[in-house]
Amino acid sequence: MDICPPEIHALICSYACTDDGTTGLSLSQVSRYIRQVSSPFQWQCLAISGIPQARAFMRTLRGTADAEHRPIYHLFLSTRTPGGADDVTDGWPLVPMEEWVAWPPLQSAILHHAAPTLQTLTLASFDTVQHSAFCIADLFRIPLPQLAELTIRGRCTPAQLACAVHTAADTPGSPSNSDADRKLDAFGPCTRPNLRRLHLACSYHGFAYGTKATHELVQLLSPGPTHLRISMLDKWGSRRVAEVLHAECAERGIVSALLDLPALRTLPARQVPRTAVAKRVAWPRVLPEGVHEFVIQPPPTSATNFYCSCCMDLQGDRDVMRVFVAMARDADERFLYLPAKDKYGYGYAEAKSDWLERIEEGGGCWKEKTSVEAVAEGSGQDELCGRQKTQQGGGGAGRGGEEKRSNVGTRIVWPSRNDEEGRRT
Repeated sequence: MDICPPEIHALICSYACTDDGTTGLSLSQVSRYIRQVSSPFQWQCLAISGIPQARAFMRTLRGTADAEHRPIYHLFLSTRTPGGADDVTDGWPLVPMEEWVAWPPLQSAILHHAAPTLQTLTLASFDTVQHSAFCIADLFRIPLPQLAELTIRGRCTPAQLACAVHTAADTPGSPSNSDADRKLDAFGPCTRPNLRRLHLACSYHGFAYGTKATHELVQLLSPGPTHLRISMLDKWGSRRVAEVLHAECAERGIVSALLDLPALRTLPARQVPRTAVAKRVAWPRVLPEGVHEFVIQPPPTSATNFYCSCCMDLQGDRDVMRVFVAMARDADERFLYLPAKDKYGYGYAEAKSDWLERIEEGGGCWKEKTSVEAVAEGSGQDELCGRQKTQQGGGGAGRGGEEKRSNVGTRIVWPSRNDEEGRRT
């Protein structure tokens, strides 16, 4: 310790403090020297889950003399602790009123401290629809000039979130202006000029009520996102979702307008369509202009074989999920399909894991996996693939002899149509 200069120790601490804040806390307890050397880096990556942790951090923040010299670059905020991060306890969790009241000011204070330097943010709410909407809407009040990547997770719909944002614009403390549109400008993308990666994990009701709210929410959050991911949390049928996204991706040249759909082996071919044809886009577009990558995680119906006679034809929406599989087979590098892993959709564990991966410059919520078949096996969708698996050591014939990027994976080799027909005969 006496040989290395403080600058070297500081550099080591900067590399060490790239987890969820655990290392920074440990370094602060080693010695006075290590605490002083590591202090500028102790909070650069922080994960705060639930009211107890939020209160503890605020006590530390208020009791730290050099708090303004301790920037936060990467922040994970969850309204619940890992053990309580569950939206489905008897339909909805029973949340004490004192928790509803306590969380918003804690969240606001933490975000205000982090705002000048914050680069990546995951905000996850596991509360009721209304409370989630107002917690997330409070984010719009705070300018985040350096924010480059944002993940929002809550059970509210984009329309409910937009309503909460409008309400926030008219509450005391908001910019005072008689023009409502100008008030909303203070909550708009000008306050997040560098935001390029946007992940919206919400309830979408299967686009049954249109895409206008989603379109406006994307525009309100970012001036020009290059990466957009939509993770759907509610178990609605996805037929309209598939129609909308196929049409928009075909319009951009990401996928073909005509797709051959994998067969469903449990049903006669005459009972389900074998092709999908893109419709003309006549709705507010979900995909922003100039998008470099679009990721879709449909509702977690396939992970549970959920069935609703109002909005589905088959259990788990299996006939519709084939469209996403076909899009993944046909698409270029701008499209990624991620079937839901968990029966409740994008949850706490996945959100935090993705956030940690992004800190380490990994793929995170934009990551690619191995193959369509691997994903289908992991989520109970094996029969959607509609083709025989290549045997180990057998190599693989490319689709038309070329390599194709998987929906969630590294580059894989698709069997050609001629090979499949040959095997059937």
